[in-house]
Amino acid sequence: MNRDDTTRLHLKNAVKTLGNAGIPLARNEITQIISHFFSIPRYRAVTGDFRLSSPQWQQFQKAIQQRSSRIPLQYILGSCSFWKHEFTVTPDVLIPRPETEHLVETALNYLPKNGNEVVVDCCTGSGCVAISLAWERPNTRVIGCDISSAALKVAEENRTKIGVDNCSFLTSDMLQSLKAGSVDIITANPPYVSPADAPSLEAELSFEPAAALFSQKNGLNHIRTLLRQAPEILKKNGCLMFEFGYNQGEAVRKLAENDVSGRIRQFTIIKDLNGYERIGFLRYA
Repeated sequence: MNRDDTTRLHLKNAVKTLGNAGIPLARNEITQIISHFFSIPRYRAVTGDFRLSSPQWQQFQKAIQQRSSRIPLQYILGSCSFWKHEFTVTPDVLIPRPETEHLVETALNYLPKNGNEVVVDCCTGSGCVAISLAWERPNTRVIGCDISSAALKVAEENRTKIGVDNCSFLTSDMLQSLKAGSVDIITANPPYVSPADAPSLEAELSFEPAAALFSQKNGLNHIRTLLRQAPEILKKNGCLMFEFGYNQGEAVRKLAENDVSGRIRQFTIIKDLNGYERIGFLRYA
């Protein structure tokens, strides 16, 4: 068997393996694996116009087997694209989703380009939101907080790799470690999936940290905490913006309506590009 036949056989078997595992975009993922691990241009990975050594094919087969067990591709590659950068991701952090970029975009609309505001990104995980905001607004001080010290190690690695010096990270159970009246804007992508929904979720989610995904009380427990703590932490005219589930808009409205702080001056729900209600925005007096 010549080397061209070897390449074709390995690619054919990989497509079959991932297809049998229920991976819908098998060829695309195979291309990403080859390009990432072996620095082969994407167009050559697509056409099969490349050669690998025997050890490299073994590495490729290992990645295919991992993916066929439904380990998320981002964990296999060790990285995920978000906003304008490639972020390191491990099983200690939630994989950044494209829809969370809308949270970054929303926050940037309220952050002056040359202002010196203080922003806290709650449940920061990989630090993707905090670091993206710090990158876009170099005069703003951004603090990412998370209860997971393992997640914060990943976030700090990303901060160092991307090179922002106006961002730092803090261990905190939600906003508990922040000082009263010290923050201009709070962003958050808290856990909001109900544990009751776990059996219906795609297999890949079982590999992501449960503490970053699930919240008790129909997925709203962390959002309740956020709404309770935010008025104390925010300065006058401060803003809170947070992501929630595509079907939780009405529940979030009721939580805002039942706010006991008496400080909510503005409440808006923002839809994503697909028309789903996904971001809660509150301004406090």
